[in-house]
Amino acid sequence: SSAEVVVGLVDEVGLDGDDLIRSASEPDNKVLLNHSTSAAVEAGVFGAPTFVVHHEAGEQSLYWGVDRFDFAVRAAAGDERLH
Repeated sequence: SSAEVVVGLVDEVGLDGDDLIRSASEPDNKVLLNHSTSAAVEAGVFGAPTFVVHHEAGEQSLYWGVDRFDFAVRAAAGDERLH
């Protein structure tokens, strides 16, 4: 929750932490974050990481937890067993 900590960590991996904080604070990006958060809540997301896979027939599946990442990838690739 501390901008200084985020800047330090981002700089440590070779990226520009100040630029990241500046970009995240721009009004357009805040609108996008609010929209994404609302869409996640509407989809039933309740924790992170959650993967929402939208299927061709219009339904969706939620995969919650890093241990379900492989299932989400397979479902997104069309594996019908994972609906």
